[in-house]
Amino acid sequence: MLFASLAISMLGQAQDTGEQFYKFKVGTRWVLESAEGGRLTTVTIKVVRVEESRVTVESSEMRPNRKEPKVETLVWSVNDGYLIWSEVKGEKTKDVFRLYKVGSKKGDTWKSPWGGGSDEVEVTHLGTEEVEVPAGKFADAVHVQMARSVKMGDQEVRMAVDFFLVPNVGLVKMELSSAKSKSTVLLKEIKKAE
Repeated sequence: MLFASLAISMLGQAQDTGEQFYKFKVGTRWVLESAEGGRLTTVTIKVVRVEESRVTVESSEMRPNRKEPKVETLVWSVNDGYLIWSEVKGEKTKDVFRLYKVGSKKGDTWKSPWGGGSDEVEVTHLGTEEVEVPAGKFADAVHVQMARSVKMGDQEVRMAVDFFLVPNVGLVKMELSSAKSKSTVLLKEIKKAE
C-alpha cells in the first residue's frame, strides 16, 4: 500500500523539463520595467513562434532617450539539459545565457556564456523563494545567479546577474549588480494567449 501511495504521489508531481519557464503559446506577452535615476525603461516580450523545443519571441525595449524601441528576436529552448536564452542575428542564433539546468537543486552550479561572449561564468542555483513584483507575489520563484569578476583598472570588481523564474509565468525579476551599482527589472504584467 505504501508503494502505491508513493507512486501516485510521484505521478502527481510535475516533471522538471525546463519548459515550465519558457513554453508559452503564440501571443503570450510580458511587460517588464526598470526605473533607474527616475527614468523608466519598458521591455515588452511577445511569443511569435512555437516549434517543438523552441520558442521565438520579439523583445521591444523602450528607453527614455530613444525615439524608437530597440527590437530583438530571441529564442528560448532547452538543449543538452539547459534552458538557453539565445539571440537571433540575421540567420544565426547565438547563446546568450544558460539560465537554468534542468533538474538542478539549490547549490548546484554550471557554466554559461556571459551575455553571448566567449567568456564562461559560473551559474549557481540559489533555491526557491518568494518574490513580489508589480505583477503579483510568487511563492515558487527559482533564483539563479551568474557571477564573475572583472578587472577595472587596478581593481577586481564582482558583477552578478540574478534571475528569478516562476513556473508557468517565466522571468519575473532580474537584478544586475556590481560593487558600484544595481539595476532591477520587474515583471509588470503577463497576458497569456488562450
